[in-house]
Amino acid sequence: MKKRIINCLFFFYLAVVTVYGVKENTLSLLEEKAGYLLLFNGTDLNNWHRYKGDIVPPSWNVLHDGYLGTRIQNGAGEVKSILSDAAFQNFDLKLEWQCPRACNSGVFIRYQEEFPNETDMKSGPEAQIADSTYTSPAQTAGACYDMIPVADSLRGNWTKPAGQWNEFRIIAFDKHIAHYGNGKLLLSYEIGSPDFMAAYNKSKFSTDGSNGKYYELHKGSFMLQYRTTGDTAVAFRNLAVKDLGDSLNPFFFFKDGRWPEYLPQDTILVKAGCTDSLKQGYDSTARIDDGSCGLLAIQRVEKTSEPKLTMYSREGNLVITASMPLSFLSLQTLSGKHIRCKNMGPGYYMAEKESIRNGIGFLVFTTGGQTWKKKCVFRLSL
Repeated sequence: MKKRIINCLFFFYLAVVTVYGVKENTLSLLEEKAGYLLLFNGTDLNNWHRYKGDIVPPSWNVLHDGYLGTRIQNGAGEVKSILSDAAFQNFDLKLEWQCPRACNSGVFIRYQEEFPNETDMKSGPEAQIADSTYTSPAQTAGACYDMIPVADSLRGNWTKPAGQWNEFRIIAFDKHIAHYGNGKLLLSYEIGSPDFMAAYNKSKFSTDGSNGKYYELHKGSFMLQYRTTGDTAVAFRNLAVKDLGDSLNPFFFFKDGRWPEYLPQDTILVKAGCTDSLKQGYDSTARIDDGSCGLLAIQRVEKTSEPKLTMYSREGNLVITASMPLSFLSLQTLSGKHIRCKNMGPGYYMAEKESIRNGIGFLVFTTGGQTWKKKCVFRLSL
């Protein structure tokens, strides 16, 4: 009798799965299939380097919660910003940023390491990162710094309060650039256009010795700017990019030759008319498709209901049941070891006792093109 009570209690204990949310700094399966690349994996800075150097400066660190953050560093002349190892000319860059009150940073695009130091800011435009204390039109969050301000209706009010995460998206193809913030079109500009050149001639870049490098079309890195005010700093996560190549129509805008006013972060860009292999897992009604491969189309990931999982022990094996069929299920230990679970039938999976020990780990599972990672406790005996 006592043994039966203990077994019942054990069954109840194992049925509780502690949920901590979706893992950051990963690509969905559909993003991978569409050609997006992860620039930061949440664990190291292998894809980044300092200006004109190999190693990352000590001003940057991977924080314990998987964010890419700055550390306060003093010392005149120290190189503090970091650049991506990969270079792009035409791209779709997605990221999230967070900064405390009075912070000031930025994301430089098409940045090249030709000038003496990182602070020259001469070889590529900057998408400004700042909190609401910055009020000069061309220096508010989302602006093309000192050049193009955010649209009047959004200036100063599209960001979340200091300390919360904001979505950023920068799309560039040839001379056409657009900035999106939290899904909203903040601004767009055409390099070399009369409006652009008028802004350039009024900016500090026209007299800084760049000799036109600032608005030249070339491949370059993304540079994350290190700037601090007092003891404030900036953090990034979910940095992903797609190389748009050079095979698109130069007039590559979307439907009706306009940038979409709203482009959520959970959309991806693919070539119109070339999406047959990507249709599964997408809402086809959200596609813009002109039947050719010359324009970009917007694909939106379908929202899949999260499966409910239950864990229990059976004859010394760990059994997991799911509320819907899964295309993939594995257990991951804290050390990073993956143990794939056997599919024993619809919604029924098992990890054999020889492959797992008591402890804390993660359930990693996929369905409908979406992947979840949940923290859990597993035990096979009391």
